[in-house]
Amino acid sequence: MKTDTLLVLIFGFTSGVSLGSLTNFGWQFPIFFLVLGFALVFYGKSYRSQKIIFTISIFVLSVSLGLARVEIESYRYQNVLYPMENSRVVLRGVVDEFPDIREAGARLVVLSDSVFFDGATTTARERLLVVSDLYPTVHYGDEVELSGVIRKVKNFSKSGEPFDYSAYLSKDGIFHEIVYPKISIISNDNGNIVLQKLFSIRERFSEKLKKSIEEPEASLALGMLIGEKHALPKALTETFKHAGIIHLVVLSGYNISLVGQFFMKIFSFLPLVARTIFGGVGIILFVLLSGGGASAVRAAVMAGIALFGTATGRSYEAGRALFIAAFVMLLENPNLLIFSPSFQLSFLATFGLIYLSPWIAKYFWRIKGKGFKELLSQTLATQIAVLPLLVYLSGSVSTVAILVNLLVLPTVPFAMLGAFVAGALGFVSAAIAVPFALSTSLILSYTISISQFFSSLPQSFVSVGFAPAWVTVLAYVAIVFFVIFKKDSELILKKTKNDFNKK
Repeated sequence: MKTDTLLVLIFGFTSGVSLGSLTNFGWQFPIFFLVLGFALVFYGKSYRSQKIIFTISIFVLSVSLGLARVEIESYRYQNVLYPMENSRVVLRGVVDEFPDIREAGARLVVLSDSVFFDGATTTARERLLVVSDLYPTVHYGDEVELSGVIRKVKNFSKSGEPFDYSAYLSKDGIFHEIVYPKISIISNDNGNIVLQKLFSIRERFSEKLKKSIEEPEASLALGMLIGEKHALPKALTETFKHAGIIHLVVLSGYNISLVGQFFMKIFSFLPLVARTIFGGVGIILFVLLSGGGASAVRAAVMAGIALFGTATGRSYEAGRALFIAAFVMLLENPNLLIFSPSFQLSFLATFGLIYLSPWIAKYFWRIKGKGFKELLSQTLATQIAVLPLLVYLSGSVSTVAILVNLLVLPTVPFAMLGAFVAGALGFVSAAIAVPFALSTSLILSYTISISQFFSSLPQSFVSVGFAPAWVTVLAYVAIVFFVIFKKDSELILKKTKNDFNKK
């Protein structure tokens, strides 16, 4: 299959998934596009421009595939809990994800086994959200009994705009919640044995690190290493948002790619293949430390692709791999496209690193320092790539983000490495971990101080209003067209450099 045909197929499938996620026409749409696609195939045999008709037919058929995949996804989940909405139930199930611990309480995802309602016990294999107090302490794999009122997931306002929380959770098969139920722990170790071991190591690592590093630096270190964003104090989280570096505590492709690049620089004396392998190993270790969750794995795939592209300079191959990876992820879970901001931001940040960063770096040809030039171009590229989506999601923009990122990002790999070593040595001896903990605390304090200073400046964080979806789509269409036709700007740049050298 030729590359252009492959991209047409992926683009058509993505369009179908998007259309199917935003509409509810049932199976009529997939069947219509399927019939239309085959009609175009037969019609194209008698048409002069057979290649054009063939390309259109591939696109239409792949749209049908995307629409069908969304419809199939809707049949995955049972409807046993719907008749019980707004009623008190006694539900048994197993904690299915690592608990999300916050200042005000915990968020648990429970996979139910059975539910007692209206005098009878019913089998119900469904996932639901449980909002609970911090105690009793619940772990992944614990079998629990919940007594409370079950209800449909409620939407709420976010930054003054309605947030479709039910759609956001639906991507993970969650449609109901129980808020502050009575919780009883029945048994332990009922989850996936591999995840149980990973989560156990993660919990112990967090405890060791918090003994070595004081707050809020410890929470920041855990956010950088394992994506525990909610462990940060709320005020500090807002500071990072205003400073434009909240991505440091979110498991994204860009964040994880920093780890891979750092490992590659450490082993810069080795051949390219060996350096890339060490970078990949660093990414795998990072994902294992974070607990190996689905979002971390998706971000790691994106980061690995970006690492390959930047290391080899083969943006074409890396770009193709990025689209294939996105296609596979959407094939597995089509709800990611519309309802998962983490997937969207990881994809866009990686897209920027692959396609925009090399082009931007060419405009900094006067800068001699290669490391600073890479940092500057990558920071600008990712900011440009994610900006339209961030404005759409938050209705605001950080005016100091680029400057703060330039000041902070060079220290991030050292902070992450120091925190990792300090936490790991904590398993052996707290005294041995002290030098690494102190140096890491200094770096993290620097990050916090820079963020606090710039976020306190007037107009550092400007509300621009929520952009309509069509404006956001139009912005990305413009970016894609620029990437396709950016050769013209490279010719202008080449002429500028030649004129400068002649002077």
